[in-house]
Amino acid sequence: MSNKKILIYILFIIPFLCCATYTPVEKIYEDNKIVKIVIRDKKGVTGWYIINYDTNNRITGLNKYTPYKNTPITKIQLQYKGKLLTSYTIASTSPESDTVLYQSTHIFNYSYANDIRRVDILFNKPASIKQAGTTFIRIQYTYTDKLVTGLYITGDASSFKISCTISYRKNTIDAITIDEKRYNTATKKFEQGLKGTLYIDKTPEYYIDEATGGKIKDKDKLTSLYTGTYIHDALNKLKLTNGNEQIIDYFLLSDSSL
Repeated sequence: MSNKKILIYILFIIPFLCCATYTPVEKIYEDNKIVKIVIRDKKGVTGWYIINYDTNNRITGLNKYTPYKNTPITKIQLQYKGKLLTSYTIASTSPESDTVLYQSTHIFNYSYANDIRRVDILFNKPASIKQAGTTFIRIQYTYTDKLVTGLYITGDASSFKISCTISYRKNTIDAITIDEKRYNTATKKFEQGLKGTLYIDKTPEYYIDEATGGKIKDKDKLTSLYTGTYIHDALNKLKLTNGNEQIIDYFLLSDSSL
């Protein structure tokens, strides 16, 4: 079989937070590289990605289209410094217009071991800032024996700061302790937000509040907790250093990922 153009139909599994979502996906290959991904639901095609590469076979762009618009509704550019991903920009428009609704720029910083040490995220549009609740996010990672064991996530001076400690069972995350401070615009002080432990078995299972001992098991509440603190996205960003397939998985997981 020629490797110039191969069409493969698969069920691509996206483990989106608390429940797995199975999305029919068609991956189109050229020269052993994925150059297009077509996404369908039961009613038909809902959209597709066109993927671009540089001369070193690294992904430099992903453009998402819908059947309702001839130009991309989402544009993602990736830039490299040496072999390492250092920044990317996301810009989204609605199918009905060319108005930019969402735009952010990421800058990746690395340790000498080429592990992500810090990610700085800048939001460049009012809609982006409103969605994020801050103009800026910084995610800092700490490692123990190549495993991420700590996260420190901060917004701008009037938003939030979150400290997390991550524990593992057989190299798989099983618990995340969360200490969140949220800025109160009335008192002009940071006040205690979430403080407790999120227990995970591949996806969040339950959360124990440190002060009250209360237990949260509702899936919607756990999803809101996991995403609202940016913990899920901070951990998911680690995929961006693991090659082209992982980069694609990251953006397929959530089109609006930070």
